[in-house]
Amino acid sequence: MVLVNWKRAEDDQGTILRFVEVDGQPATVGVKVPILNLENAWICNAMEKSQQPLTVSGDHLEFQIKPFEIVTLRIQGSTALKLPE
Repeated sequence: MVLVNWKRAEDDQGTILRFVEVDGQPATVGVKVPILNLENAWICNAMEKSQQPLTVSGDHLEFQIKPFEIVTLRIQGSTALKLPE
């Protein structure tokens, strides 16, 4: 599985991540985003329309991917980084 794109959503509602499964095997994919406290995540269609909500836990989420499938996710969260004062 390869992350092929990470960008701001076209509607500015979160961030889009695109994954491609390249080994020909179904898998459970774990995504950890330590710079965010994840609040919401969805599997989207190719046009970035949210389709299926995903369960998030802190900075982590999981989803299933089929052989050679492309999966688009939308994530939303707040920064987990502590900036200097």
